[in-house]
Amino acid sequence: MRSLVGVSTTLYGIARCTMTALVVTCWIVACADQPDRDDAVATSDQSISSVWDAWRSVAQGVAGPGVTVTAFPIGGTLYNLFVATKGGGIFTTSGSPHAGWSSWTSVANAVAAPNTSVTALPIGFGEAALFVVGPDLGVYPYTGGTQTAWNAWPRVGTRAASPGTTVAAVPNGGGQFTLFMVSTDGGIYTSVWNNRTLRDWARVGTGVARSGTSVIAAATGNGLFALFVIGTDSHIYTSTGSPTTSWTNWPSVGASVANASTPTLTVLADTSGNFTLFHVGTDGGIYPITGNAQTGWTAWSAVAPGAARSDTPVTAVKTPDGHFALFVIGTDSHIYANIGAPQSGWFGWRPVPGVSAGPGTSVTTARVGGEYYLFVPDTTGEVRDTFGHY
Repeated sequence: MRSLVGVSTTLYGIARCTMTALVVTCWIVACADQPDRDDAVATSDQSISSVWDAWRSVAQGVAGPGVTVTAFPIGGTLYNLFVATKGGGIFTTSGSPHAGWSSWTSVANAVAAPNTSVTALPIGFGEAALFVVGPDLGVYPYTGGTQTAWNAWPRVGTRAASPGTTVAAVPNGGGQFTLFMVSTDGGIYTSVWNNRTLRDWARVGTGVARSGTSVIAAATGNGLFALFVIGTDSHIYTSTGSPTTSWTNWPSVGASVANASTPTLTVLADTSGNFTLFHVGTDGGIYPITGNAQTGWTAWSAVAPGAARSDTPVTAVKTPDGHFALFVIGTDSHIYANIGAPQSGWFGWRPVPGVSAGPGTSVTTARVGGEYYLFVPDTTGEVRDTFGHY
């Protein structure tokens, strides 16, 4: 059992004095006792303590540059983790920050393109379906698990993915998945895959995404999907439909503009058909948007004063009381946390001290009971974990 460390520090805000999961954020440097710094994350209550364990290595695993850790639960408090290494190999481990981790093992002979992360979804009995952008930019599926064996399946269609993009996958049931990706022409494409059916990619309307970004996809019920992308003008766009019906042709999500270096958005759906989006703005602030394409969108003020590193998205998790837990990488490459909601306000950014995140990555978060597991590659690529609460 690892001991918990209480953290309490005085933080100083930047000039922007406005008041903020699974993926999400807003950050700036958190600095103690440096009131003349103008790039610190501010907190709304400087006397409150956060409690986080020390960051530890996850079995000495090392991720490649620009890679985010992929995690999903396998029962109890245990998780499977997946990363692509610098050489592109896909490796996995299982365990938890409390119990420790198994040795990393290779997923068949899977190889990923540079700066792409693994998409992994559980399929039962401790096994997973993985979707990986390969070195030739084709999309390749793998199924299996560490306790059984991994199966490599043929490439999905003939279309190539855009460099730096990651596949979005939504389970349809019965071992079938609807896939989405940004292709080399910037178009957004979809396919449906299982291990018995190969379907080529079909374009979703005429929308064009910014190079190096990824699609976010959510099932909305009745077989429909809501898609969100960052366009070539850095505005945010959405489309609703399905591969078997039709798609709306990419109306904008209000007038919000994403940072030119941010690779993706964070989107969470609720049970009433609305979405909450988080994006890093042009000034580095973390901005929420709520609503849907039918009733309209509301853009909210930035989540407290502060700024995120431009090459990372926000990580967001819904809390049991309807708030959002946000985790971001600040401009100092340190990790910060916040809890609240756009409508009711935010408690303030607090540091999760002890690690500096690597370039192009983001925080991976899982809520387990009353605490959070966090995973992130550090500046050397070594995968680190911690657990604790805001």
